[in-house]
Amino acid sequence: MPAGYPCPAWTSDNKVQNAAQSGRCSDKDVFSIYLTSDAVQQTVTAQKRLGAGIHVLVGQNWIINAPAANLPTLKTALGGTIVEAPAA
Repeated sequence: MPAGYPCPAWTSDNKVQNAAQSGRCSDKDVFSIYLTSDAVQQTVTAQKRLGAGIHVLVGQNWIINAPAANLPTLKTALGGTIVEAPAA
């Protein structure tokens, strides 16, 4: 878990499709790890196609889906790229 990120109840549920592992700290965030950067990009592309809007922090082999307000802090701590797409 990222240092300094509040995690009241970590649950490793492995529910994210295409992810090697995934879990959540609350009902507002999802952390997922992938075996390849291609799998990360495929997941981001699929989320964008849903048209529901996304706000995620993306690394080489991971994605953090958390409230948009938390992403800059996570980016500072972990690096990565914030990817945002408005709802269609």
